Amino acid sequence: MKVVNIHERVARCTREQAHEIVATYGTLTDRRFPYDLWPNMYQEGPPGPTAVGSVFSRGAAHHMPTRTLTATLLGLFVMRPLHDAVVQDSFDKLERELGQTPKPRSWSVWVRLLRWVKRRSSPEYQRLCLEQIRR
Repeated sequence: MKVVNIHERVARCTREQAHEIVATYGTLTDRRFPYDLWPNMYQEGPPGPTAVGSVFSRGAAHHMPTRTLTATLLGLFVMRPLHDAVVQDSFDKLERELGQTPKPRSWSVWVRLLRWVKRRSSPEYQRLCLEQIRR
């Protein structure tokens, strides 16, 4: 089974403003990935900043599409909801970086359950949980 999963959000900004933020994706000064909500992400694709308008594993653009997710059945029920949630949180962070207020949204019960299960077994999630408690 092949699953195609495309995310897109229209940003009220110039291409240059979007590029300024997107170009930091995956760097030590990342302004797009929601590290406050998710553990570090390991990226595929070539190193370096993402070009505005590109569509591949690290996403980007004025319309901000991300790479399509091809998944197995396990991915459909486990990885896809988590992927969808982190992408939406990433778009929310990008909007905040642009000085905008993203539409309020919350994770589904399924995403919260998957995060709970993952947190119980992952040192990275345990570290993230401890950091949030310390704040």
